[in-house]
Amino acid sequence: MALPWALGSLLKHSNSYFYKLNISYCGNNYFGWQKQKTAGIETIQGTLEEKLNELSKGALINTIGSGRTDTGVHAISQVVRVEMKAPFPKEMFLKGINNLLPSDIRINGCSETNQDFHPVFGAKEKTYVYAFSNNSSKPFFSRRWLTYNKEVDIELMSKGARLFEGNHDFSNYMCVGTEVKSTVRHVKSCQLRKSQNIDLGECKIEGNFYLLEITGNGFLKQMVRLIVGSLIALNERKIFVSDIEESLKVMDGKKLGATVPGHGLYLKSVTY
Repeated sequence: MALPWALGSLLKHSNSYFYKLNISYCGNNYFGWQKQKTAGIETIQGTLEEKLNELSKGALINTIGSGRTDTGVHAISQVVRVEMKAPFPKEMFLKGINNLLPSDIRINGCSETNQDFHPVFGAKEKTYVYAFSNNSSKPFFSRRWLTYNKEVDIELMSKGARLFEGNHDFSNYMCVGTEVKSTVRHVKSCQLRKSQNIDLGECKIEGNFYLLEITGNGFLKQMVRLIVGSLIALNERKIFVSDIEESLKVMDGKKLGATVPGHGLYLKSVTY
């Protein structure tokens, strides 16, 4: 006889062991975070799960990341819940798995947790940083930021950035691909600043950069990249401040700027 759903779910997790990982990665060589059904497509999640299964001899049940970063997007601090069939010491993740992972993916921290912790639904805030510069890319840091060879009016772009703060319907700042119940998001802060480095936590890339840092309770698919694209269009006088204001009031699907490349985007932090 089939078990009631709730009881079946309880039994499914009764012998599971949960771990919370903090990982960082360079997204240049990957087709985003989420694993794909098609063979031969390298993703962060797929690579992580492959190495977890290899070292644990098939004890992995699943992994859930705090966000589905797109192709080429990096993470300074991605949070992942790992469900295993058996208990493992934290050193297995911090040393064993790290030794198997490619050099562009790294587990920075590990702690025990439980099934009540959900890295997506439990997140209160996420912060992303988009980096661009009018200096050429350095050969050893290829595709770590957007090279933008035009003069930057930081006052104008900052004025445009602040318009995105608050509660707004971001229908005009999303790409199709993921169904959502609501396109309304709260942006706590959206600030553009000049910086002499890109801070990656354990190291910094020195240079002359412009960094857009945006914090909110959630983000739609390619939302940050479309916001940056609109600010670049504003900088080039292709649109006006009033166009951005209108785009947050009239949901017509019109894009004010291009979707900038993913390699300038970093998931900086997730707050619970």
